[in-house]
Amino acid sequence: ILALILVVGILISFALFSFVRYWESSVAKTDFEQLAESQEIALQNVIQQNLDVIDYIYNLFLSSNTVTSDEFHTFLEGPLSSHSAIIKVGWAPVISAHERAGFEAGMSEEGLKNFQVTEKDNRGISIRAAERSEYTPLIFVEPRELNDPLIGLDLGKEAIYREALYKSRDSGEAITTRRISIELEGRELYGIAIIKPVYRKGVSLQTIAERRNHIIGYLYELIDIGALISGATVSWGIFNVNLSLIDESAPSYARTLFHYDS
Repeated sequence: ILALILVVGILISFALFSFVRYWESSVAKTDFEQLAESQEIALQNVIQQNLDVIDYIYNLFLSSNTVTSDEFHTFLEGPLSSHSAIIKVGWAPVISAHERAGFEAGMSEEGLKNFQVTEKDNRGISIRAAERSEYTPLIFVEPRELNDPLIGLDLGKEAIYREALYKSRDSGEAITTRRISIELEGRELYGIAIIKPVYRKGVSLQTIAERRNHIIGYLYELIDIGALISGATVSWGIFNVNLSLIDESAPSYARTLFHYDS
């Protein structure tokens, strides 16, 4: 009888142990799934908040016949101070080859002395942009005091931007670039840029041909992905979980946007 009781006791203990293990595992799984869901929602909210900034400045262009550098600066002071993941926001008009000389002269007369459309050479040095059919030079960039060297830079010269410019122009939607390597204050980090097209007002934009014909420029927002994620997540380390953000549409060498080791 004692032996039977002992065996039964062991079986009951084992059953209780298994049940507790199963219960703890289920609770942990449920907690993790709930955490993952909540962080996904938080990340979506933060991304939307950053998209709202480019929509905010887009509305300025919709409501104005012309937007000045000072208006652009004033409009963005508040949003930039409250969104630490945003590195810069800019405006780049579309300029055709035959408009270039007059545009450069006009910008110089407006106070940008010796303004010219530029590009980066293989050493990363700004030079006068080569002749081509179209340019998208940055003429407003905020924060202003940090980005004066970018004034005149042709966004469309770089393939990663040119691809996004054309996609946004043809779709009429805001488009994000693939991963961009950025050096900021001596740190190497990854960013993405949001490109949003701006068209002439009061025209039909139903077809791709119409959108191409009526594009007047692009709004540009560069975002620090690490800062973006940090603003959306709690500490994953307490759950011993690694976190990666992957761009599945990018080439294999450029898919990782963010990685956190617990």
